[in-house]
Amino acid sequence: MIEFLLRGETVTPFIVIGAVGLGLLVLSLVLGEVFEGLLGGFDVDAGGGVFSGPVLGAFLASFGFG
Repeated sequence: MIEFLLRGETVTPFIVIGAVGLGLLVLSLVLGEVFEGLLGGFDVDAGGGVFSGPVLGAFLASFGFG
């Protein structure tokens, strides 16, 4: 399978997009909880909604790897 990935240049950007999305998802899930505990007294959340960090990370990962 790795030969297929190395041989096709059209697949590489999608792998990079998927890796960036997965990294963003992990960072937002791990560091989001840390920063929420540190900034508990301040209201810094923009609502969470559709454009939150975990949602964007999951979308990029599914777009890249899907």
